[in-house]
This record gives sequence, C-alpha cells and structure tokens, in this order.
Amino acid sequence: MAEVQTRAGGRARRESVERYALFANAIALVAAVAVLGSLRITADDDVSGEQYGGVHDHSTHDHGIEDRFAQMIADRTGFDMSSHEGMEGPMLGPDWSEHTVQAVDSLRCPADAEVKAYDVVAMNVSIVLNRWGDHDPEGYMFAIRDQVDEIRAQERLTEVDHWGVSLGIGTDAIQPLTIRANVGDCLIVSMENDLSEPASFSIHGADVLVSSTGEPALTTNPDSSALPGETVVYEWYIDADHYGENTHYAHSHGPRERFQVGHGLFGAVIVEPADSEYFDNWTGEPLCESAAGGYASCRNSWGAMISPGDGSSDFREFAMFYHEVGNERFATVDKDGVPNPSIDPIVESYKPNGRAINYRSESFFRRLGEAEDQVAFYEDWLPDESEAYSSYAFGEPAMPIPQSYVGDPLKFRLIHAGSETFHVPHLHGGGIQWQRQQDVGDDGADGFVSFDAGLVKEFENSMPSSGNDSQTIGPSETYELEISCGSGGCQETAGDFLFHCHVASHYISGMWHFWRVYNTLQDDVGKTDDLATVAELPDREGGMRRAVTSVDLIGEQIEFAGLDLEVDAELVPVVVESQLPPQGVKRDEQDAEVMDWKRDGLLYLNEPESEYSWPNFVADDPGGRVPMNFDPATGQLAIPFLRPHLGSRPPFAPQHGPAPHLEPLDGYGGSPAEPGANGERSLCPAGAPTRSYNVHAITTDVPVTEEIT
Repeated sequence: MAEVQTRAGGRARRESVERYALFANAIALVAAVAVLGSLRITADDDVSGEQYGGVHDHSTHDHGIEDRFAQMIADRTGFDMSSHEGMEGPMLGPDWSEHTVQAVDSLRCPADAEVKAYDVVAMNVSIVLNRWGDHDPEGYMFAIRDQVDEIRAQERLTEVDHWGVSLGIGTDAIQPLTIRANVGDCLIVSMENDLSEPASFSIHGADVLVSSTGEPALTTNPDSSALPGETVVYEWYIDADHYGENTHYAHSHGPRERFQVGHGLFGAVIVEPADSEYFDNWTGEPLCESAAGGYASCRNSWGAMISPGDGSSDFREFAMFYHEVGNERFATVDKDGVPNPSIDPIVESYKPNGRAINYRSESFFRRLGEAEDQVAFYEDWLPDESEAYSSYAFGEPAMPIPQSYVGDPLKFRLIHAGSETFHVPHLHGGGIQWQRQQDVGDDGADGFVSFDAGLVKEFENSMPSSGNDSQTIGPSETYELEISCGSGGCQETAGDFLFHCHVASHYISGMWHFWRVYNTLQDDVGKTDDLATVAELPDREGGMRRAVTSVDLIGEQIEFAGLDLEVDAELVPVVVESQLPPQGVKRDEQDAEVMDWKRDGLLYLNEPESEYSWPNFVADDPGGRVPMNFDPATGQLAIPFLRPHLGSRPPFAPQHGPAPHLEPLDGYGGSPAEPGANGERSLCPAGAPTRSYNVHAITTDVPVTEEIT
C-alpha cells in the first residue's frame, strides 16, 4: 500500500495525493508509523477509533457514521438532525442518502502541485481581550498544532504578566488563524477536533474536498465534520484557471456553529500570487519550511511580508478580523469573572468589550475609566471621549497595530468574522486611500495609482477608480485594501493612522486600532516605542536607518524641508525646534498649548515621563526625561516621539499644524507654507492654486425650534 515520493526540478512531485493529505494524521494519531512516505490509510486500515475518537475512515461511505453523527449531536447539543433551521447544522434534510455527492476528480490536486500543509487543532481557549483582563471564558480558536503549548502557556499568565497580552498583538500565540497558499498550490489542512462537540473547517469560495473520499467538503456532507477526538483532512487545489489572489473566510460549519464562530472559531486562508514566499512581519523569518516528504509546513501569522514569485514589489499584509464576542445576549467578563456592563457607564455605548478586532477589544470604558480612577482622584479632570484613541493620553492599546515603514507597499485583508451585525472599517489620514475597484486601470490606464507607486504629488484629472477610505462589510465577507502609493499614502507620511468601525457604538465599545508607519528602523537597538520589532521588506532591506539623538545629527547629510543640508552645531536648533511645540509647563492635563521639553546643550530631551502606571504603560524612570530621537536621513522627529501621559491632552504641533515634520520650515511668519516651499515633499506641489479662509470661532445661541410665547 506504500506510495513513493520523488523530486523533479527542485520541487516535490506527488505520486499519491492521499499520502500528502494524511501527513498530519500520521504525525498526531498514528505515531507508530515513523516514515511518512510509507503511509496511506485505506478502507483496510482500522484507525477510526471507538465512539468519537480517532480519524474518520472516509475511504468507504459508512452510513453508520451518519447515524453516529446524528446521535452524537442529539446527545451533546440537544439538536435534532431533522431540523436544519433549528440546529444550524450540516444537514439540509433528514436523510444523507438523498443528498449524496459524487467525487469530483477534476478538483483533486495534480501530482506536480506545490503543497502547503497546515496541521490544525480546533480547541477551547480563554481569550483575553485587553491588558485589564477582560476576557471571553467560552472562547474557541483554530491553532497550528506546534503552537498549542505556547497558547496554553499564554492562557496561564496572570495580571502580573499583563495576562500575556502584548501591545499591538505582534506575535502573540492567541490570535485568529491566518494561513496562506499560492495560486497553483495544493492546500492541505488537517484539522483535529479537540472540542466536546462537532467542528469543521469550511473555506468560503473554495472547491474544498474531503481528501480521503474526494467528495466536496460541503456542510451537507457529514464526512466534512469531525466529531470530538477525530481528524478530517481537507484538500483544495487552487487552480490558476479559477482562482486568483484573494482572502477566503474560514470557520466551523455545523452544529453550534454560530456559537462557536461567535466565540472565535474562525480564520482566513489568503491566496497569494503564484510562487510567493512568506516572511514574518516582525522577525523577517520565513513562515514556511520544507518538511519530510517535500511539502511546505507553514505557521500562523496575522501579519506577513510577501515576495511574489513574478518579481513584482514585495509587500506587507495584515489580516484584520472584525467580529463580535458572542451574541447580543452575551457579556464578556472582567479579570474577576464579573460580567461587563451592557451599557458603558462613561460614554454610554452598547456592549463594551463586546466588539472586537483579532480577538482584542479595548473599550473607552477601560481607557477613560483608568484615567478617572487615577488622574481624576488627584486632579480636576473630566474624561474627553475624543482623546480615548490617543496613545499619548492612554498608552498603546492591546488592539492590533499593523507596523510598516514609510513607502512600504501594503495590503489590508479585511474579514468580517462575526454574525451579528455589519461593520464599516474606516481609515483616517486624509488622502490615505485605496482604489474602490483595486484592479481597474492596472493595465496602464491614465491616473492609475498602484500600491507601490511611492511618493505622488500630482494626479491625472480622471482616475480609473474612485478612492475610498471606508468599506461596509457583512458577516462572512472579505475585502482587499491596497493602499495607494504604499504606507503613509501618496504623501508618504509617518505617524499613527486610526482604523475603526465607523459605527460609533462599535468603536467606542472596542472595535478600533492604529496603523503605525515608521520613518526609522525598529530593531532591538533602535526602537522608538514599546511594540514589537519590524523587519524590512526583503527587496527594501537596508533602506531604513536607526533613530539618533539631536547631538548625533551633527555631521549627517539630511534632506530637510526640500533642502540638502549638512548638519552642524548651528543648524541643530533650527532643525529640531522648528518641529516642536512651544516650550513651557502645562497649566493642567488639558493644556495642549505647550510641551515641557528641555535642551541640554545640543541634546534635546523629552518632557518628564508620566508618574502614573497603568496596564498599557509603566515608565522606566517616572518623572525622568529621555532624549528625543530623529531620522538621520531627513532630520525629522522619529515616530513616535511623544511618550504616554495618562489623561493628558496631546500638545499641539507648531502653528497648530497636523504634521509639522512634513513642512517644518515655512518662512512666512506663521502662515501655512506656500505650495512647493518645502521641496517635493511639500503637502501641496509647487504651482498648486491656493484658497485662503479666515475662520473665527464664536459663541452664539443656535435656535432649534421657533420660540413659543
């Protein structure tokens, strides 16, 4: 029964698709077989186990499985298999024989296809949503088997360890499953069900087969679901004639599916361009490695760097899962197990910490409440809802923070992983947009702006597709965002860009995050924040430099405000102070007119560190000062340069401009810079027409209805 594997042209060629399809079962459940090349499970092999354990033996169609499956559902869930509407299960009718699906040979993986293999476990896990310890004790997740121990270790961490929740997620083990395969690949997913109820791995928009039978892995096929302790192997040939680059939502489909999915049993399969390679966004390490037998075994990661096989620009991608936690009756609980309120007592939003992104939720209830508990206790302070997003006022969030470098080509893969309501992901940043129809015009049409275009100041009068900065998505939908010009948009702006659901009650309840674009290298030596390190894109390696102090700017050749300058001692104050708010001590926490920075010779020091400590920030030296950092290539402040100060309003930039490092020198007595005055990186290109408005803010009564006398 053995099948032999051969290699041709440097790639593993497959003589038997069943041999690949059962690789994970062999590793996990048939330990006695040491050599994978000799394994093939057939109808003659007794590996199905007793009761609900073992591997499904689907080589012959045993109608006893359906009977056992139906009885198990009835025993465990109380659902009657005859009523699909009542149990949200896999059967559209009471008798499977009426819905028999014939094997579709044309969908099988060809022998010469590259294989991407994932060994997946469906498991229960307590999902911690933020560093205050709010969590979903009834959580589920799909996990790569090799990460299960790491997940359990994170699950055991305590408040002392911030519950194991990293700021911005980074490489935390507890995250939605995001796996990848290329156009033309054979995707093999072996899923072991470690739950006490049925589960499956259903991939939307994909011709997935149950590998051992060749039958479609439809919800109407009970062989596609695994009973507790069982394993099902799924096979998908990503035929280039039918599929292209795209994101496919994946989830458990069967009894209790809505409950399972509502508590985290979902993921995504991202189909990448043909022959692509994948690298970890934070470490730069490959996400796939060759395994015995010639297939590629890959890891889970919500963020990745992709090197397309056609030689086009490398890009970063981030899978962003918008979802609810449980149904509308469910309440997440705090660190002590007490349910969160249905209505936020501070800003009165619905279901605080119940609207989430990538298993994280950080409601205004927590961020503003922390400042109320500490700052308001000592000072006359009132919460300001508009500041809740600020890392300066409340620290970096536990929410996902995609990290990239200025100009990096970038794609966001949006996934609606919930089932309760629609969401509207919306990106702040003015001109930072994506094409509503991303591929329209990529054949050379005038005005087309690609995601790797870099700095662009002038556009054609007619673009092939309108720009967009918000997109409604419904349950199970996915959407691809290719940011025009790359990270920081066509202005190539460094900084934080707010991303949130545009439904107000959703973002206030926790459905929001930042996208951070850096202008200096974020490695272990040169980091400017408390987030994870960030690797450079393979085809841009060496393009970023570490941040330096103002003293270390001396002698650097910088491109500053449209000028090529060599920095000397005389020029340091001009470069630095043109970017800083006025110097002074704040009157109170809400005074944004000044910033308490200090100059020690030519070394510029930041304002005193916050003396408050809270889950999202603890200063290394409370009350002390740290040096400011700068990009040695441009002289601009290294992002981010502000340090968290609990409950404080961020200081205004010079002239109250939104981004002083874009146009640090105006030379017009405080007026906005003329178009082109700061070189090619000016906000407006040279010669652009201008319109000026003299706006006054006044206090006046605004009549709402006619006065009744």
